[in-house]
Amino acid sequence: MLAARTDASALAYWINDYDQIVCVSDNWQSCARANGAPGLTPEAVMQRPLWEFLTDPQICEVYRALLDRVRATGLSIKLPFR
Repeated sequence: MLAARTDASALAYWINDYDQIVCVSDNWQSCARANGAPGLTPEAVMQRPLWEFLTDPQICEVYRALLDRVRATGLSIKLPFR
């Protein structure tokens, strides 16, 4: 399982080997509401592919390359962004 993990106040999600979201941080719902997406509840995103939520082809390409690297090396990558 791969994880996007940061400090306790940051949003985090975990994906499985099929790139499906399998777990989200406790602050997921409050972050979704704060960003104008109250319908993106934990239940609404669970078991869905990460790729359904990343629509820009260039961003998808970057994420795929990063995930390939994580899977190949077993090392984690931290992606700070806002």
